[in-house]
Amino acid sequence: MICSAELEEMIDVRIGSRDTERVRVWAAVDAVCSDATVSVLVDDLCRTGARIETRFARFQEGQLVHLQLPFLPHAQQGEVVWTDAASVGVRFSQPLDLPTFRIIAKAMQLKHRGPGEPVDGEPRAGSLWRLAG
Repeated sequence: MICSAELEEMIDVRIGSRDTERVRVWAAVDAVCSDATVSVLVDDLCRTGARIETRFARFQEGQLVHLQLPFLPHAQQGEVVWTDAASVGVRFSQPLDLPTFRIIAKAMQLKHRGPGEPVDGEPRAGSLWRLAG
């Protein structure tokens, strides 16, 4: 069993300007919005939200979205707070507690790392399309 101090050392944690732990991840998850479920790529995660990328789905500011994050018994609800050409910012309705966040972040960092994937979690060229498609 991994103690929290070991887990903290294992996770690539970056402190962002929002004064919260942010982790670069690279994992495909399902996003449920309205009556549709779409596959999205989570590429940045913190306790209060996530940045997701999508190939086909279009999100609008204010839209509710439920992300199927690993290890959660239910989808994590959030609101779209910004969008650009391919990325969407989601603010969670309820922040993840710290231990849960760290477990999810570690799982998402390891979930889709393939052969030749850089150790720091940065994707190879074309990784978005390889994971999401």
